[in-house]
Amino acid sequence: MIRRQKILIVDEKASNLTAFSRILEDIEADIITADNGNDAVRLAFEQDIDLILLDIHIPGMTGYDTIQLIKKEEKTKYLPIVFLTSKSTENVHIIEGIESGAVDFIEKPVSDKILICKTKLLLEMQKNRIELEKKNREIADEKAYSEELLATMPDGLWIIDFNGNTIDVNQSIVKMLGYTDKEDLIKKNPVDISPEKSSIELKRLINGTLNGENMNGEFKAIKKNGENITISVKTACMKDIDGKISGGFAVIRDITERIKMEEQIRKTNKDLKDKIIQLKNYQVAKSRFYAAINHEIRTPLNAVLGLTEILDEEIKDAEYKKYTTKIFNSGKLLLNVVNDILDFSKFEAGKKEVNEEDFSLSETVDVLNSVLQIMATDKGLDFTVESSSNMDEILFGDNILLTKLLLNLCNNAIKYTNTGRVLLKIETIESEDLFIKYLFTVSDTGIGILKQNLNKLFTPFTQFEKSQTIEGTGLGLAIVKEIVDLMKGDIYVDSEIGEGSRFSVKLSFKKQTIIQASRRMSTVTKSKMKSTKFLIVDDVKDNQLLIKVFLSKLGIESIDIAENGRRAVNFVRKKEYDIILMDSNMPGMDGREASRQIREITASVKKPVIISLTANTTIDRELSIKSGIDYFIFKPINFSNFKKIIDEVITENVETK
Repeated sequence: MIRRQKILIVDEKASNLTAFSRILEDIEADIITADNGNDAVRLAFEQDIDLILLDIHIPGMTGYDTIQLIKKEEKTKYLPIVFLTSKSTENVHIIEGIESGAVDFIEKPVSDKILICKTKLLLEMQKNRIELEKKNREIADEKAYSEELLATMPDGLWIIDFNGNTIDVNQSIVKMLGYTDKEDLIKKNPVDISPEKSSIELKRLINGTLNGENMNGEFKAIKKNGENITISVKTACMKDIDGKISGGFAVIRDITERIKMEEQIRKTNKDLKDKIIQLKNYQVAKSRFYAAINHEIRTPLNAVLGLTEILDEEIKDAEYKKYTTKIFNSGKLLLNVVNDILDFSKFEAGKKEVNEEDFSLSETVDVLNSVLQIMATDKGLDFTVESSSNMDEILFGDNILLTKLLLNLCNNAIKYTNTGRVLLKIETIESEDLFIKYLFTVSDTGIGILKQNLNKLFTPFTQFEKSQTIEGTGLGLAIVKEIVDLMKGDIYVDSEIGEGSRFSVKLSFKKQTIIQASRRMSTVTKSKMKSTKFLIVDDVKDNQLLIKVFLSKLGIESIDIAENGRRAVNFVRKKEYDIILMDSNMPGMDGREASRQIREITASVKKPVIISLTANTTIDRELSIKSGIDYFIFKPINFSNFKKIIDEVITENVETK
């Protein structure tokens, strides 16, 4: 908002005050009046007055004294004052008024035009003076800020004129180069602070800057004490008000420590790369060593175990049977040690992977039960399997890792239990259409584990109970933890000294088919198998041959082959099929789109069963089902599992002909 200007009129006569106010009423300003010098001074100090019209002859304090008092204060020092005086042949009043600080005078009687013109002019001049003062203050503030910024900025600043001579430097560059007085540095040319080789490059940088280019580079600089440092320099030119280049400035940073650090990092990285190469070579050598150990120990050990088992069957003498039993058990113990070491070495090298395939949980548990029953009986323990789950599901996962995990947990429980029992409990904790999660719990009545040892339980080569009767490498639980992590599961341990331990593992598996595969024997007759019409859809010749061989072994005679999804759709337009074995990933039209179009074609006729053959275990089953796929068989395909699924599909979906 623009401030409205103010005029102070001072005259002892009220009639004059009224007359002057009337004359000036059309001017854009507020008019304030006073009839004596004291009030005039007070109003001048209290209010932002822009012009004073002051009668020289006022009672009490004279006009001259009033002017002098007003001019003494900083606020009103430059306030324009015009004194009003009667006409006189002498100029004494005028001279004294001007000497007191007045800027002009107006003679009485006052001319309206002269009063108005002079008032407007002086008000405009006062307005311009105030604006100029404001601008000067802003410039002074900006200058002070700039000087403070330059003085405190961490980077050095060097300013030159158009001839390359130093104009100014800041304190940071003075300190950076080891000087105490900036004047000593201002006397120098920028190239004077650099060695001969760097000075040539620095001259090129200065010339580029004075030609209007923004330049940058890294140079050597010489400190006052002769020490060399490395500096980074970024420059820009300066221009005058006409846009002509008048000089330039450089922002300078000491990067000596950074250069040293980068060199150290390069050296460290090189050392690390060398060590990584050494480590890789070591891992290769270690893998070869383990492979050699595997071959050299397992080969004779298999013979020892096999021949010992035959001998045990042939020998009738009880005393000699003790010897063969000891040989066999010692061989099995040695085999377990070798297996643990080899398994752990694979985990340690990151070479162990999850190999998913179809398997039956019930069959896995049956095999484990038969092995662990023997181990428990030898120690006089009871081993029991309890299940509240339906274990008839055909699961898709790594059966070998699961077997190793449960075997190690149960073997560990038997090893550290002297009396009582070991229990393997299996529970279903989550079940969806495509996934199922189990809780496997192994509990024992053994010696238990101290609380302070629980956090070190899965550390390799660790055994907390040292005894000649407890054998092992200390790798069993370490391998269990590696398997659980690899299968993205969770493991928990509870234990009390003298009461036993409980290990709980949560693992998720995929369900194999959309409908649960039954474990019953096939009821498909040869004639029904023979008459079932199949269409194989796969773009890979070897896969076509493999599936055709599998079907031929099952007695299937009606087999057509389409090498892509589009040809499969054309085949279905011309012929009815009972079962279509559809590869999921093919160029052009993939298996999902081909299945969708086949469902559209067969909407009003007999619908074939579509089985997806896929190597992608993370396939979106819901989307595939919506496109018309009924079953899934995951690659690589096992013939026995392939036969079970084909038998089931034909039994439940293909009519007898």
